[in-house]
Amino acid sequence: MKLPAAICAASLIAMSLSHANSPSPDGMAEKLIEHYHMQLIPREGAWFSQTYASEDQIDGAALPPRYAKHAHPAGSAIVVVATPTDFSALHRLQTDEVWHFYGGAPLDMLLLYPDGHGRKVTIGPDVFAGEFPQFTVPRGVWQGAAPNAASAGTYSFAGTQLSPGFDYGDFEIGYRDELQRKFPQFSGDIEQLTRAEFATRAPAKSTIAFSADDVPAVALSSGVDLRELVAERKIGFQIELLHHPLTRRGRDHQPGQVQQRGFSRTGRSRDRNSFPGCKLKVHAAKCQHGVAHTIASGDVVEA
Repeated sequence: MKLPAAICAASLIAMSLSHANSPSPDGMAEKLIEHYHMQLIPREGAWFSQTYASEDQIDGAALPPRYAKHAHPAGSAIVVVATPTDFSALHRLQTDEVWHFYGGAPLDMLLLYPDGHGRKVTIGPDVFAGEFPQFTVPRGVWQGAAPNAASAGTYSFAGTQLSPGFDYGDFEIGYRDELQRKFPQFSGDIEQLTRAEFATRAPAKSTIAFSADDVPAVALSSGVDLRELVAERKIGFQIELLHHPLTRRGRDHQPGQVQQRGFSRTGRSRDRNSFPGCKLKVHAAKCQHGVAHTIASGDVVEA
């Protein structure tokens, strides 16, 4: 559980409506949230407020490769309020995270390790009962936490710190079905510590390749034919034209060369673009006898 140095509004909007519209906590949880001007953590859940972000920046080149050469603050810290509804969903970070317990109900935490084993710990004040007032979650370990009681008004008040400080690029949300396959012995706990919108990962965007020779041709005039290539995907797409010599904007293309082209809703061409929920039609005119005056044109219509 953590936050970026500056949470952008788009990240907050990206949270599911079902979570964002859930009832706000009341009682002491409400007072803490108001006192610290807390917000819901995007994707992960729970309430947070940043209390520290170092002004010292560590150059990305000086950090281990897992940080992808991104500069980070030297350290950061937040305070957190978790409730049975606004729990900390399973996620993992690139940095060790140190938890501190401050009050309310103890936090039950699930830890899932890269080698396939897992464990449960409780972040709380009773050290003689095996609870941890301070606990470090190693980097790369899936973690999720919720108060150990589900009654009305239950909350946990805690804090976490990171060094180097948090960057949203270090955060990865856990998907229920993937984690249950890898950690079947914790399937029930994973169900409770993941939200419906992260039950399964959405399919990745795909690139569709066409060969002009694979599409039926319509003769326009002697030596010139027209082929229509149509692509449609629910989650975006790209079209590639694999073609014989074509001229576009006065430039010649050699046989076998790949030409990528996308079209905006207004018809203006934009390379390497995709449009969720739309159908893209590309009309490719091909000269059969060397480079000629043929062109490629297209349009986007609603799917």
